[in-house]
Amino acid sequence: MNDKIKQINRHDLKMVAGILIRAAGIALAILIVWFVWLLIGSEFAYKNYSVWFGITRQDFLWLNLIGLMSFKILCTTFFLIPFAAIKLYGKSKQT
Repeated sequence: MNDKIKQINRHDLKMVAGILIRAAGIALAILIVWFVWLLIGSEFAYKNYSVWFGITRQDFLWLNLIGLMSFKILCTTFFLIPFAAIKLYGKSKQT
């Protein structure tokens, strides 16, 4: 019975690790799209946002960079660090 519980837990951990790494991949894709959009289409977006919010170009870029940085930190905290912890826990239990 105890071995069966350990096996189920290992399976569950593998499943969670797979979900976390996929979520990290999706987050990375979002970051890349956001960055490319900022490089290529920032003038169009700035024109629209400056009409609505009355912000300067520097404020617009600053807010986008803060958003990129915050999103990257959150994705690392909630996806990559738990993924690494699960993988390290799995390796320590195998020995």
